[in-house]
Amino acid sequence: MDAHEVLRRAAVFFAERGHGYEIWTRTGVDDDLENAAMAVGMRFSAELTGMVIHRNPELPECHVGVELRGVQDIRGVRDFTNVAADAFLGEGPGISELVCATFSDSHSLLADDTAAFVVWDHGEPAAAAMTMVKEGVAWIGWVATRIEFRGRGLGRLSAAATRAGFALAARFASLEATKMGAPVYLRLGFHKIMNYRNYWPADLQV
Repeated sequence: MDAHEVLRRAAVFFAERGHGYEIWTRTGVDDDLENAAMAVGMRFSAELTGMVIHRNPELPECHVGVELRGVQDIRGVRDFTNVAADAFLGEGPGISELVCATFSDSHSLLADDTAAFVVWDHGEPAAAAMTMVKEGVAWIGWVATRIEFRGRGLGRLSAAATRAGFALAARFASLEATKMGAPVYLRLGFHKIMNYRNYWPADLQV
C-alpha cells in the first residue's frame, strides 16, 4: 500500500474513534512513510535507538542512601507511575499523560510476566524501570529518572529490570533508548540494532 494511503486511512480510522495517533519509522527502511509524513505536515517528535542484550548485565552497586525496591503492591505501582510521569514531563507531546493512562490499572505492574523497580535516593522516589516478557523477549521500558536526581548514575540500575527479564525466562532483552540513555545501555552491554523516528500530526493538541 502506498505510504500516503496508509496515513490517509490512519487519519480516518482514528478520527472516527475520537483518538489521536502517531507513527514510528525505521531509519533507512521506511523512507517512503517518513517522506509522506513530512509531506502532510506531521511533526517530528523523537528519535530512539533500538538496542538488545543477550546476557545478564551486572547490577551496579547502590551508593550510600540509594535503595532499589521492587514494585510489589499498589503503593509501589503508584510510586512507579509518579516517578515516570514526572521524569517524562516535557519529553514529548502527551507522554506523561500516557504514563498515567498506561498504569491506571493498579495491577498492570504486578502481572506474572512483569517486574518493575523504583530507585529511592535518601528517602525520595527518584528513578524507575520495568520489564515485560512476551514470547521470550523482555521489553525494558519506562526507564526514567526525575530531573533533580539525574547525573548520579541511577539510570544504570535499570540493569535490575533487565536481569528480572532473564529471570522470567527471556532469551534476550530489548529497549528503545533516547540519545541521553544510549551510552548508559552500551556500558551495560546492550548493542544497537536500529534507529526509530517518531512523528505526530501537526494539529495534535497537548
